Amino acid sequence: MLYQNIKTAGSATAVGTQRPVGLSVGYGTRASATHRHFTNGDLTLTNNPLDMAISCDGFFLLPEITIPTDAMSISVGSDGIIEIAQFGQDEPVQIGQLELARFVNPSGLNALGSNLYQRTTASGDALIDVPTQSGLGQIDQGYLEGSNVKVVDEMVT
Repeated sequence: MLYQNIKTAGSATAVGTQRPVGLSVGYGTRASATHRHFTNGDLTLTNNPLDMAISCDGFFLLPEITIPTDAMSISVGSDGIIEIAQFGQDEPVQIGQLELARFVNPSGLNALGSNLYQRTTASGDALIDVPTQSGLGQIDQGYLEGSNVKVVDEMVT
């Protein structure tokens, strides 16, 4: 189905407020507001130490964390602390910590594609903190999150 965006999330209404969600028209059907549901999908174990999923609420941020070339292994705790084991070292070395973000109205985020989203006035500012704090989820290392779409439910709807 082909959609045309009529109103974007965060655009002004006639009464001076902002739209909390966008409005799209699907050709061959009627106009409707479209909502993204950011509920968790099923987690799939990959055992890849660089695969990570968030259990519960949050979006990944992109801090610059450099993994040294002599790292033998990498460990990411549920709180986002990143540690590596290096040859000749008895104790792991902390090299950084992941941060997560959440929004008052995640449905108001602008979808950029490739699972990337952009803040809008409708989504509100990002609350940024470390995993497991401020209502943010925990990090699950070695997992990937699958789609949260339930195909049969959506077809019936």
